[in-house]
Amino acid sequence: MSELKQRRSSPRGQGRAEPGRASASPPEGWYREVVNGSPYATLITRADSSLAAASEGACRLTGYPKEELLGMTLGEVCEKAAASAARSSGKRGGNAGPDGEATVLRKDGTAVDVEFTCWSIEAAGVPYVSTVLRDITACKARERTLLERDAAYRYVVERANDGIAIIQDSLVQYVNPRLLELWGGTAEEVIHTAFSRYVAPDELPKVLEHYRQRMAGAPVRSTYETVLLHKDETRLSAELDAGIIPFHGRPADFVFVRDITERKRAEEALRESERRYAALFDHSNDGVFIMDFDLVHRAVNRRGAEIIGYEADELVGMTVAETIDPREYPEAVKKRDALLSGEAIGIYQRTFLAKDGSPVPVEINLTLVRDSAGQPLHIQSIVRDIRERKQSQEALERSAERLRSLTARLAQVETAERRRLARELHDQVGPNLTALGINLNLISSQLPEAASAALRPRLTDSLALLEETAERLRDVMADLRPPVLEDYGLLTALRWYGKQFAARTGIPVSVLGDDLSPRLPLHVESGLFRIAQEALTNVSKHAQAKRVTVAVNHDASRVRLEVADDGIGFEETPPSLQDGRRGWGIVTMAERAESVGGTCQVASISGQGTRVIVEVAR
Repeated sequence: MSELKQRRSSPRGQGRAEPGRASASPPEGWYREVVNGSPYATLITRADSSLAAASEGACRLTGYPKEELLGMTLGEVCEKAAASAARSSGKRGGNAGPDGEATVLRKDGTAVDVEFTCWSIEAAGVPYVSTVLRDITACKARERTLLERDAAYRYVVERANDGIAIIQDSLVQYVNPRLLELWGGTAEEVIHTAFSRYVAPDELPKVLEHYRQRMAGAPVRSTYETVLLHKDETRLSAELDAGIIPFHGRPADFVFVRDITERKRAEEALRESERRYAALFDHSNDGVFIMDFDLVHRAVNRRGAEIIGYEADELVGMTVAETIDPREYPEAVKKRDALLSGEAIGIYQRTFLAKDGSPVPVEINLTLVRDSAGQPLHIQSIVRDIRERKQSQEALERSAERLRSLTARLAQVETAERRRLARELHDQVGPNLTALGINLNLISSQLPEAASAALRPRLTDSLALLEETAERLRDVMADLRPPVLEDYGLLTALRWYGKQFAARTGIPVSVLGDDLSPRLPLHVESGLFRIAQEALTNVSKHAQAKRVTVAVNHDASRVRLEVADDGIGFEETPPSLQDGRRGWGIVTMAERAESVGGTCQVASISGQGTRVIVEVAR
């Protein structure tokens, strides 16, 4: 490396000794020390793109030892950099910036994002190209994070229920879709226009003063009410919440605009509540019953009368005992007494009796109305007809039952499909892999001696890959259709898998129980086996257990599978459910149990282990 020098002249003035200083040349080998001490990867290539030298940083970046790198070409390390190097003839180093970005595939197969720069150098009259690679993986990750964060913020702003605007120099610089809806018009019509045109003229001085004080840094209330103008000149009551943010390097007003038209109307309605109370009472979608303390109806609105098939005048003077199921009247008296004693009565359900005697399920909200002095005046009952809800609940229960049947059917189909896939892999792919292995061995044995040295490593590697593929194929087939499960039943399959699990993780597994006779249907056995697999997977990931017990117990009506460990356990909510990325294991076990008509419970105590209990009917 010390023999290599850049093919460029020193800038004017450089290289001259300063007054009072002696001029000295760098010591021999300083180029190598500088390059190897750099955190970046430096590669020196010959005219044919083969590597002539590589820095320690290049070895760290690529994962290749130097002796392997020097047997490679630049294109094998970084194809884009090689293309740039081929075009760099005559290009000298300097501050022109990087030539581009690329991805380097390390020896272990991991990818590294890099920034590369290439320039020409020469040594002893021989031209070379120096290529420097800088790892920018972390920068790229930060860029992606910033882009994702920006996209998330934009998503929230664009879909906000409130209008949002950015005002700078009294001009609208940004407006979200909700504010366009409130103002009318399009973004093209609004952007870079004066925000004052969207404020009612009589409100403009107040809004401008707020804006001026905010931009001047004066303390001013950020939230206030005003009136805006729609494109069609209609007035819109609004609440503004404004604050200062940096925008393109300068301060700007960030404004939330909330439409409070409905709130204003409600406030107006409240001021006129006495005048409008009767109309609200009569036109309410819920029934309203006013009762005295003897539970006699003193007033009933139109909807309340409709619910139970009476005219409102007919109900006045009737007692609650005459309008509800007689069996529920004692409970009604208890609620009246509780209300008068100061207890809060939540929403509850009751059965009214219609005029024709038919039951009417309702939902009741009971309140005690007091006068301005706090003395009880009467009892008010808001009644909602829930007949449709009840019918919907019954339909939902029927649907749930159909869904359970469908889920069980899907479990059977899944088992059958797993068997079919395993059979296809065994019958179609397996023979092909075997034939491929035979062909490769024949090719290897028939290679000429001259070609053997170059090709035999490739053939050996191919045969190893083929064997690994065949092994993985056998694993996939065993996972899709464990032969031991079909041939010998659940308990034997669990013992087989427990041995595999213990060998793989070092956690002993004890399998207890007796064989089931008669056996469960295959899809049920398969479901229980998969649940046990998932439970053991969770043990290996989270439990830090020293031992696991798998037990299968049964009686004439039910089969119970229990997987218990002596690990760290958890309190109330499992950690796997607190983190959405890790919660699928427990959800999957519950779904599998339900698919075979069973139930799944997970019980745990912190520091005392975890139990997964599944029960299915025989």
